[in-house]
Amino acid sequence: SQAKAILAGNEPIYPTRSEIREAIVTHLDLMIEYFGEEAACKAMRKHAAAYLRGISKSSAIKQALVQATRRDQYLEALRGLVDL
Repeated sequence: SQAKAILAGNEPIYPTRSEIREAIVTHLDLMIEYFGEEAACKAMRKHAAAYLRGISKSSAIKQALVQATRRDQYLEALRGLVDL
């Protein structure tokens, strides 16, 4: 984990963009299961922004996610989140 790496004096291991995308989709799917698609997509906005914090050139993705009201729109927006 990042905390263990830092405490051991090592450089932390950060998740890849693919791993972040996978985490967002998993989180969204769980929220859809609980809240329904539209409510989950709205509630997921703040979470997605947190997942994307610090990622360069993610503002267009964030903007698309804020406007998304369906899972397929989230997936389309996240296509731009690729490993460099």
